Amino acid sequence: MTKISTDRGQYLHNRSTRGLPLSAEEQIELQGWYDEMDEAEGKILNAARKDVDVTALRAQMDAVNQQLLAEVKRLQEITLENNRLLSINIALQEQLLRKLST
Repeated sequence: MTKISTDRGQYLHNRSTRGLPLSAEEQIELQGWYDEMDEAEGKILNAARKDVDVTALRAQMDAVNQQLLAEVKRLQEITLENNRLLSINIALQEQLLRKLST
């Protein structure tokens, strides 16, 4: 079977999906093109699957989650400190206003 170009394969596919008749030779060409596309797609998917180390990805996710939790805790602590300082600030302003009004 002769390998056909992508353009030719797409042309035959387009005709076939539109319900236009294909000769026996064109049907063989189209099926060959489909087989080539399936094989190429399979190689890509297999290569991608081999490159993925799920255990390593989970370890990375766990590490990132731990960093995120640490940052959330730090932000909570900063928020508490900010609220404490705000209360002190308000108390000092009230104290100053009382002194100025006397």
